[in-house]
Amino acid sequence: MLIIEMINEPRRAGYSMVSVAIPLTSPDSLCQEVDSWLEESRLQSGSWGVTSDGRPRFEADPSHSAGHSAL
Repeated sequence: MLIIEMINEPRRAGYSMVSVAIPLTSPDSLCQEVDSWLEESRLQSGSWGVTSDGRPRFEADPSHSAGHSAL
């Protein structure tokens, strides 16, 4: 839950720090998810997927290829 200090911090300092944003039990599952995105990216030739505002979910660098995932 955001508290007023967390909302005001970016205005004051230009950034916001959130402690334990990712539960300590989930780094392995997070790594597995990122690994699955990288594997999926190898099947793509460019940016793909769509976010709610119409932008690509994943943006691929021009150097992206099946052998070199560059998201």
